[in-house]
Formats: sequence, C-alpha cells, structure tokens
Amino acid sequence: MNTVFKHIERKIYAQTFLQQVDVRLEYNSLQRERIPEEDVISFFNNHFQIEANISTLLEDGVFLKDNQKQLAFLFSSDAAMLSVGHLNYRSFYDSVLPNVYHIKDFVFNLWKQQEVTAAIRKVNVFTMDNNINLAEDDFHSLLYETVFSSEFLQLASKATTWEIDGNSIMVQNRSVDEVLFRTYIIKRENGDYSLFLETILSKKEVGQTLEETLEVMNLILYDAFHWSVGANIIAIMNKEEQK
Repeated sequence: MNTVFKHIERKIYAQTFLQQVDVRLEYNSLQRERIPEEDVISFFNNHFQIEANISTLLEDGVFLKDNQKQLAFLFSSDAAMLSVGHLNYRSFYDSVLPNVYHIKDFVFNLWKQQEVTAAIRKVNVFTMDNNINLAEDDFHSLLYETVFSSEFLQLASKATTWEIDGNSIMVQNRSVDEVLFRTYIIKRENGDYSLFLETILSKKEVGQTLEETLEVMNLILYDAFHWSVGANIIAIMNKEEQK
C-alpha cells in the first residue's frame, strides 16, 4: 500500500495531457524447442490474421501497428507489449484492458508462463512556447515549476542522458513507492518545448489475476500523476472537461 500518494476519486477527463499507455509483460527468454511451430502460426493467424513463424518471433520479434487506431503490439522471446495512443483513449478500463487479452494469451497460453513481470507505462506531455525569451536552462526550470507540484520537485533525482533524434537529452529519474517518474524536455522544430512525464510501475504477477492487478496498478499511477503535478494542471483538465 502506498504511503505518499493521496487517493483521488477516479474520473474521466474530456481532455488530458496523456499521450500513450503501454502494458508490458516480461519473462525469461524462451527457447525454440519449447513451443510447436504450428502453435505460433495459429496464434498470429487467429489474433491478427497475419503470417508469422517461430523463427521471426525469436530472432526479430513481431511488431504490429494500426496507425488509425493508434494501437500497437510487440511480441518477442522475452517480452510482449501493448501500446495505446491518445486519439481513441477513453480510460484504462475501456481502451487498454480489452486489448490485454492478446498479450495475455500469448504469454500464458502459447508460452505457458506461470509468472511474469507486468509493467504499465504512461506518457504525459506538456508543451509551452518560450515567448518571454528566457535562456534555455531558465526556461527548462520554469517548465518544471509550472507543471510539477512542490512535493515532486523536492524529490532527489538521478540524471541520465538519452540520444533522441541525434540530440543529447537529459533525463531525470525520481522514485516514490515503487513508481518511477521519468522526465525530460524536447525542443520541437517550431520552437515549442515539450516536457515529458513518464510514470512507470512494475509488479510480479500470475496470469489468472493479471487484469485485476493491472487495474490496481493503474489506480496507483492515477494517484501518482495527480500527486506529481501542480493544481494548475488539474484545473486545466477540469476546465477542458466543462467545454
């Protein structure tokens, strides 16, 4: 049970800053001899009406994407992942859980795994323009102060560097009650700055209780988001809801 995040009554906002939700199931790397070729072929035919064999699965992985629905799947020898974009997203229950069936069937029925590490990753993006012409470092600080709560900003962070589109991006990592908060800023081609907030939670789970566990994890991430951002961000979400 978390001790930091205040429980927030769940509600569906008409518009949020949420851009993407991923559910990932990880397991020990599998061997070719563990599963018949015909079972792999049958799985992808039945679920996605595509042809994929065990060699492709183990060597390259199988990636499927529907751009119109903003829905993607990745299957490999050690992980299966579902990704849902923001355009058709309504709620975790409505937009994510119905699609969990595909990766659950892959992991627990095809691969016959008993335990996996289940992870949820949510990506929120806050975009602002630097119309007051602050120095870049100062504007980055202003962005953080505008978006995040004082409690969040008081947390110690660990910095790492990512390469994104050929640019070195500083990533800040903060952890509270098993939730990882990952933040970074990307400057867009039009000059705007986008502050990314990734919230990630992982749990060991058994297949029979996967959906229930994911729902509980999602509620924790819901509370974690509300704890991490300032009251002004929630006010914007509420204002949008009333339009």
